[in-house]
Amino acid sequence: MAITPDQKLLATTSEQGEINLYDLQTLTPIYSLEKSSSPVNGLTFSPDSQQLAIVFGDGTIKLINIAQKLPIVLKKDAVPVTSLNFSLEGQFLLTGSENGTVRLWNRQGQLKWEFQDYTKAIAGLALQKNPPEILVIYQDGRIDYRPFKEEIRSSQLLEQGCFWLKDY
Repeated sequence: MAITPDQKLLATTSEQGEINLYDLQTLTPIYSLEKSSSPVNGLTFSPDSQQLAIVFGDGTIKLINIAQKLPIVLKKDAVPVTSLNFSLEGQFLLTGSENGTVRLWNRQGQLKWEFQDYTKAIAGLALQKNPPEILVIYQDGRIDYRPFKEEIRSSQLLEQGCFWLKDY
């Protein structure tokens, strides 16, 4: 269960993989997601209450724009996701996996950054703004700060290069 920061919506899940959104004041259903064959492991709303992030037991992560009711599948991974959290300003979604991998996604569902330097499952994540660091809490109790800078991936560099050269 999750409630939007503006206290207007309630999201609930069932053992059958259903996710329902309700008007919190009237408890009237307003949206239901298609059933998933996998149970819901976690869900959270963005700080502006505009998006809902959901992680399923099969490793699927969905980001839903509530107004448009459009889900974006971020990743389906064999490794279960154990932590899910939006950054304070809501610009990024952080996910942590059972194998210690941390990923940072933008609101359009694009992977912007990832790292794995420890093999223990992630219990919690937070993005600190100044200085830009990710606070990682591992399930074995270890706490670590990881400096964050948006790195350009080779695929992004290729895409940008093609865009720059398209008129030549």
